[in-house]
Amino acid sequence: MTIQTYTLKKGTFLYRSSIDICKMYKNELKNYKEECPDTGKLGLYFSDSIHIPIGMSLEYLVKYNKMFKNHQIGKFFVEEDITFYVGKYCYREKELGGTGSDDYKQEPKYNYNHTDKISVIHNMSEPIYEIIFGDVYNEYFIGIDSDLDKIKLVEVYDFNIENFKKYVLEEQKNLIKNPFEQKNLIKNLFENLFKKDNTGGIRTIVCEEEEKSRRRKSVKQKSRRKSVKQKSRRRKSVKQKSRRKSVKQKSRRR
Repeated sequence: MTIQTYTLKKGTFLYRSSIDICKMYKNELKNYKEECPDTGKLGLYFSDSIHIPIGMSLEYLVKYNKMFKNHQIGKFFVEEDITFYVGKYCYREKELGGTGSDDYKQEPKYNYNHTDKISVIHNMSEPIYEIIFGDVYNEYFIGIDSDLDKIKLVEVYDFNIENFKKYVLEEQKNLIKNPFEQKNLIKNLFENLFKKDNTGGIRTIVCEEEEKSRRRKSVKQKSRRKSVKQKSRRRKSVKQKSRRKSVKQKSRRR
């Protein structure tokens, strides 16, 4: 049986949420691997939509009884094409020719990449969440054996859960009143979250490690420029000396 694959193209942005995404600036992403509870594979989950990490953060608020008021959402850039198997349990077909059912327990021999469809599930009373997160989105699992070095953390957002809830609940009446415009209204709602003057609970932050990295790069660039200038001056000086010597030798011959 042929297993379907999907290629995530270079230039795509991926998202994930965590209490501290900033730490991912420090080391390789594989150092922050997690075990998938359904398959036992080691790697990291991402989404090509920010809906999933926001929904996951909201779930944490309920699950851990408001222990975490803030989460961070990371935006990652795909630097090279990445290939995924389609389906969370497709590795069973590849390794054993087994079934893909959830109750068929077979731990993988390799931490395969996979992509699947996912909906954000959370046990909340507000009907607005069913409207906003009622769609199905793409999730991507990248195993530690393969392609985590092909994505790079490029931006981090601080996500204040309480502020987001207030902001969304204020938009609830508008969404419910206009059911045929809900998709566009929801799209606008999420776009507005990233405006500088928003009160929706999301703001861009500069991580300490990112700032250190930028400084190091700046110092290296300045050092390179200085080195290039010095080499250029030396070459010019050598050429000038050579010309003077040549002129003197010609003068003596005359």
